[in-house]
Amino acid sequence: LVLTDILTKIGKSLRVYHSDRGIIHPAYIDSIEIRTDSVIVIPSLSLSDCNLTYLPPEIGKIRTEGLDLSYNNLKELPLEIMSVFDHLPPGTGHIKIQGNPIANDYWSSLPDTMRNWIKANQGSNY
Repeated sequence: LVLTDILTKIGKSLRVYHSDRGIIHPAYIDSIEIRTDSVIVIPSLSLSDCNLTYLPPEIGKIRTEGLDLSYNNLKELPLEIMSVFDHLPPGTGHIKIQGNPIANDYWSSLPDTMRNWIKANQGSNY
């Protein structure tokens, strides 16, 4: 999946999935690529249940209020992910990571700053 700054111009949330005869199914992608010279501003980005195994450091070029990465196969997160809510007051962004190895098996391997950032941004509103 390639994300570009055209998403900023569109100004709508993005949920990655495919539809087969009206039935919504998760899209199976293993990684994303972010191509931009600036930042991508998007209300929310849902990449849940997409079979993601990797997030590039360029994820830090996204500015969003909600990021759903739940139910993938992410074992690590780049430190740059902590920039996605930089435009918001602290603790008001919403991230979901449940259903990933990072949320269970690898939680203790995360740096303290990232664990604290995730805890502060795991809101029930998103």
